[in-house]
Amino acid sequence: MNTEQTTDRGRFRRGSIVDDMTQSNGEPKGHQQHKEPSRWAVPLAIFCCALAVRMVYLAEDSHSPFFAHRGMDVMDYHSRAVAWLDGTWPRDEPFFWPPLYPMFLGILYKTIGQGIWGLKVVHALIGSASCGLVWAIGRQVFEQRFVPIAAAVMCSLSGTLIFFDGQLLSSSLDVFLQLASILLLLTAARRDQLGLWAVAGLCLGLSAINRGGTLLRSEERRVGKECRSRVSPYH
Repeated sequence: MNTEQTTDRGRFRRGSIVDDMTQSNGEPKGHQQHKEPSRWAVPLAIFCCALAVRMVYLAEDSHSPFFAHRGMDVMDYHSRAVAWLDGTWPRDEPFFWPPLYPMFLGILYKTIGQGIWGLKVVHALIGSASCGLVWAIGRQVFEQRFVPIAAAVMCSLSGTLIFFDGQLLSSSLDVFLQLASILLLLTAARRDQLGLWAVAGLCLGLSAINRGGTLLRSEERRVGKECRSRVSPYH
């Protein structure tokens, strides 16, 4: 009798241990915890690779006499950012430049100052994050694993993107916002959550006031049409 009780207790203990270590889908918790960091390993590696390349470019470009020189467009953004901080911009007239980037630049001036190095590092961070967004979009669009990785690596090493990520222009923020809009539209269509649709619309709106031509471009319109076709029979 005591032997049977001991055996039952042993089975109960072993069963409870197995239950604790097993997820509802049958995977061991330890295995799930081991796989969890790998979700972020690839995008983090892409981000670090892109940032390293951009920092090397900035280090090389810092020897140029034009590194700290504010050209015509850069100076226009700079003057509007300073005027926004002073409260003298915007005026009661239509915008000649889209207003988001000068305000973004003004926020950077307020937080980290007007040092060229600090400002360009922030732009390099934004450009590196855009490479991670390319990978995330590729994961949702393509089934093959190597396609999003290849696309993100191409963005990380693109000379055009590297150059403009080292300039105090709206292009880095423009690319980031448009990629984020596409990713949010795809995610909202997949999950069909009102909150995600709202955030995607907000991101598209920010992109439009950073570069007005966003509203005329076909990429987001095609993605939006595809997203509507997934969630609605009327399209």
